[in-house]
Amino acid sequence: MIFFLYGPDDYRAKQKISAIKNKFVTDVDPTASSLSWLAGSKWTVADWHELTASNSLFARRRLVIVEDICSRKDKGFLENFIENIKASDRGENIWVFYEPKIINNKKGEKQYLNSEGREQKLTITQKKLVSLFSVDQQQYFGLLGKEVIRWVVDRAKEQGVGISHEAAQSLVAVLGTNDLWLLSGEIVKLAAYNLAQGKEMISADDVRLLSNGETDKNIFALIDAISQKNKRLAAKIFDEQYRAGLGEVYLVAMLLRQIRIMLVLRQALEVGQTPQTAASFLKLHPYALQKSLTQAKNFKLQELQKLFAWLINIDKDLKTGKADLAVSLTEWIAVL
Repeated sequence: MIFFLYGPDDYRAKQKISAIKNKFVTDVDPTASSLSWLAGSKWTVADWHELTASNSLFARRRLVIVEDICSRKDKGFLENFIENIKASDRGENIWVFYEPKIINNKKGEKQYLNSEGREQKLTITQKKLVSLFSVDQQQYFGLLGKEVIRWVVDRAKEQGVGISHEAAQSLVAVLGTNDLWLLSGEIVKLAAYNLAQGKEMISADDVRLLSNGETDKNIFALIDAISQKNKRLAAKIFDEQYRAGLGEVYLVAMLLRQIRIMLVLRQALEVGQTPQTAASFLKLHPYALQKSLTQAKNFKLQELQKLFAWLINIDKDLKTGKADLAVSLTEWIAVL
């Protein structure tokens, strides 16, 4: 079976890929040992032979996910790859191809976006490759207008909150429609803020307060200071955010979220997993992934586990009225 996903909306495309992957792990191979996620632009013939020669002890089927193989410049490799795909057992194994640079033009013809973002005709070899994907094709192009608003509303529901129409429009107006990763991250942040305040509806005021990009920068700066064991700077940044009027529980929720992200990435590094695999689970924007990965490398796994447990206790004490945020976080920073 072959799935062919294409188009520049890599957020929704990768959500689809994650759904296929999760179903495979649930139904076929709980160990995920027969799953491979490969960067097509860097794949070699040796990788192909290693892939087809290796068999899982736990599953007779394989799931192979390949991204952006049409960007390969070496015609010989693509020709060889096409022949190998034709010869492989396509009935048993599941192949997922994602091509972010292929789109449909106004006539419905497939085009390739070059490095300058201009449309150009597919090469003969690219056409041969795409012709293999005659079924199960899905295009992921950017959402427009009301589609984005509906997507924002649905994403908020996934986080356990509602969002007013005015708030959804304000969020899209501030962040634009081109980056669903960024929109998704903001919705997660706004949801955390509202749930921490005991509210279930994101308002336009929440968007105006939190979605200007400065809050995320300051949280990253605070984590940077913590990772560098710079207690004075960490205390200064925290004090500035606290005095700026951000809610106590919200500040802890944002710190918990970022420490959790770093903990997952650090665990992935410890077991030899790629950060990209962890990022697909965390649903991170590529910039946030790179920033969080850099921060995670500054901590030992045990340090992150300790920080996370400490914050959990602070969060619980705050919600039960047993702690003062300024005192608790000052103590937390002091033991770094």
